[in-house]
Amino acid sequence: MTHVAVVHQHTNNYGDDAAGVALVEGLQRELGADTVDVFYIWHKNGRRISTGGAAVRHHMPRVLAGTNDERPRLALTALLWPLSRRADRGLAEMVDRCRAADAVFVAPAGSNLGVYKDWTYLLTLVILVRSGVRLRFVQNTVVSSGSAVFDRLALYVLRRSEVAVREAASARWLASHRVGAYLGVDTALLLADPPVESSRPRTGAPYIAVVPTRLGTWHPAFRGFDDGRFLRTVLSRAVADVAAARGLQVRIVPHLTGPEAEHSIHELLLDELASAGCPASVVEVGELDDYRTALAQAEAVVSMRYHGLVLSGMAGVPCVSLSYENKMHEAATYLGIAELELDMHDVSEEALRARVTDALDRRASIEKRLDLRVAELRQIAAGPLGSARAQLLRRRDAGA
Repeated sequence: MTHVAVVHQHTNNYGDDAAGVALVEGLQRELGADTVDVFYIWHKNGRRISTGGAAVRHHMPRVLAGTNDERPRLALTALLWPLSRRADRGLAEMVDRCRAADAVFVAPAGSNLGVYKDWTYLLTLVILVRSGVRLRFVQNTVVSSGSAVFDRLALYVLRRSEVAVREAASARWLASHRVGAYLGVDTALLLADPPVESSRPRTGAPYIAVVPTRLGTWHPAFRGFDDGRFLRTVLSRAVADVAAARGLQVRIVPHLTGPEAEHSIHELLLDELASAGCPASVVEVGELDDYRTALAQAEAVVSMRYHGLVLSGMAGVPCVSLSYENKMHEAATYLGIAELELDMHDVSEEALRARVTDALDRRASIEKRLDLRVAELRQIAAGPLGSARAQLLRRRDAGA
């Protein structure tokens, strides 16, 4: 019997769902995991990833819900651990299950240990490490936060863990602090092939898929960014122009769901496209497969979200990525479509129109390139699981 745990799984986001599902399915396939305990963070009592059946046990600790600021209490708990283990039952249960597991994985995530400077995320990991848990980071983004105190504590955790990252920038930063790391790619690349209904030939009118989002409300590098203005004056106009010239429709693909859903920006974009005479609709997305299907059936994708880029690339669909972080630049590069990328800091209507036109013009050749590249990337994405499997086998042999 193999029991594994996954901590800090994000949710309410189809991109995090994709990476989480890929990880859990990979653990069951590669490690033969009979039981997988998944502990969520920033869940706001929302959705769970849909995979694994009864073998997967889902846990939503209240202290990690994100509905209250738990940082002061977590800091005190981490400082006094294990004397403070009775302070929170959900946290104590997570520690106990992780200590009992054969392997513990930190779910793939963005820059929680980096520019997001997520103290809730970090302090929980400190408690696990102080409890004797050896963590395995699965192709995360890990960079400097800009805070010497935060980075020092993060390095305390990382030096006592097995680390795999998905960005060369992360590997370089870790190496500068004498922390070794496997340089991989995004874990979502381990997902099984898309559902049958997403495979070509496509049904219905051909369309450009757009994955919009807000940045000004949450991203440290875009404080004060006018999301509404960008959607009205850049994104909608450029996409509407290309769609009209090519006789295509536009489908808006929601990326966030549950308590994080972005209905207002979908309606704003829909109104702007309609005003430009562009046939447009919002895709009904209820599950990860719906999200993947909407991207896979598009003629081209314009994505403001990281996994919109990764999952369209997996489906062989050219994606114009509007990059808000290095992770998007590196993903576009290893997918082999960096020429379609635009930096969100200085994207213009003209540049976006040109990139979408280029994606459509070269669709067939880009699809062939992506199909070949993704086959290679899947093998790289599996690297951390292969390493974990080898260590488990050695441990069992030693104990036999």
